[in-house]
Amino acid sequence: MLILVPNPNVCKRERQENRTLTSSITLSKEVIQGVRKTLASAEKSINMLENKNQLLEDIISAKEEKFSP
Repeated sequence: MLILVPNPNVCKRERQENRTLTSSITLSKEVIQGVRKTLASAEKSINMLENKNQLLEDIISAKEEKFSP
């Protein structure tokens, strides 16, 4: 019967690789979360600008109607 004994150097390397992968995954999740927040903020800004633009268009339209013969 053959008994395999794990090589301590291989196990240590695998643990380090697992830690590195876990760190990479955590960092990626944080970046994704940051991007989502940035996109949500940008969308709010775009909506505010669109609303302001609509208000200005309404004001111009009202003034044009007031001064039309």
